[in-house]
Formats: sequence, structure tokens, C-alpha cells
Amino acid sequence: MAELAQGWDGLEDWEMEEWWKRARHIRIRIRRRKDPQAHLKPRTRAMRGEELYVRINRVLELCGYKRCRVPPPPPKPFSNPVKPELKATLGGGRFKLKLLVRKAPVSDIMVYASPPRRAGQGPGGHYAFLGLSPTPRNGEVDITDMFLAKLREWLRLRSPLYHVPLAGSRICIRTWPQDNGWEGKGWMMTSQGRVPRMG
Repeated sequence: MAELAQGWDGLEDWEMEEWWKRARHIRIRIRRRKDPQAHLKPRTRAMRGEELYVRINRVLELCGYKRCRVPPPPPKPFSNPVKPELKATLGGGRFKLKLLVRKAPVSDIMVYASPPRRAGQGPGGHYAFLGLSPTPRNGEVDITDMFLAKLREWLRLRSPLYHVPLAGSRICIRTWPQDNGWEGKGWMMTSQGRVPRMG
């Protein structure tokens, strides 16, 4: 985040002005939890140019794209073709995890996962970014390698939250579209499925 803030300082004045022009049309919530007079004050405000710059470029860098110096054009209408069902299989010692889609996405789909959860738990927090959705084949998107790479990172952590055995667990995946750094979180889909038990 600090590096992005430094990037903002390196912009030309006219570039900063472009971000401010675009940001003025975006409203963000104001958090006033400890203020007893919060109900009397505005609940939203216009976004600042630097805030929009950081938000857009954070998403672009997360997705592996180059940072932009001027705000990208507004996104095309968003859609998320991912279904709520998640296909998790475990057979012959091999684990497979696939998202199901209604059609090929028209924009990037960001994929987040939570660690394996107990079967009786529903979708939970602690989601981590896995990457952009691979190209679907026959209505399925194979995210096995992405998930297992993140699982190896989780297993190095000490918290028991990250050590639920994969077999018999519930896997929860969140997806939403992004276009040029603009996120379509309003089109978020939570997909979940249970991994079969061994034997």
C-alpha cells in the first residue's frame, strides 16, 4: 500500500486531476462506530483521487497487470457465470477442485478461497486470493493447482483454523469479476462443496 501511495506522489498534476475528476462521482461509506452523533452526520462522502488510484492499481497488481497512471475507462456491464455448486473430488489419492460455470466469462473472474472448514460449517471468512480464473472447459474451471498452492501456505501457519483435514471438509470459494481494476463485488458468488471422505 505504501508503494502505491508513493506511485501517486510520482504522478503529474494533470494525471492526479484525472483521478480526482473520476473519484468525485464515486461515493464511499463513512464509518463512525464510536461517534454518538453518527446518525446526525452524513453516511457517505465522495472518494478522493488518491483513494481511487490506490484501489484500482491494487487490483491490477494483484491480478498481475501493469499499474496505470490515469484512470481506466468505466467497466462494461458486469456478470458472473460461476454457479454456487463446487465440484470437489478425492479419488486414487488425487484431489480435484472445479468451479461450475453457465458460460465463458466476458471479463476476468477473481477467485478467493477460505481454508478447508468442518463439514458442518457454512461459508466463512479468512478468504485469500488464489488468482484469476483459468479458461473453462466443458462448463468447468479447474482451480485445483491454485487451491493446493494456497493450502500449502496455510499449513505452514500455526493456527488450528488452517489445519482442518481436507478429506470430509467443506471448501468455500468466492468469485467476482474485474475489468481494468474495477471490481464487480456486487456480482460476488460464493460456491461451496464437500470433499468426500477417504474410503
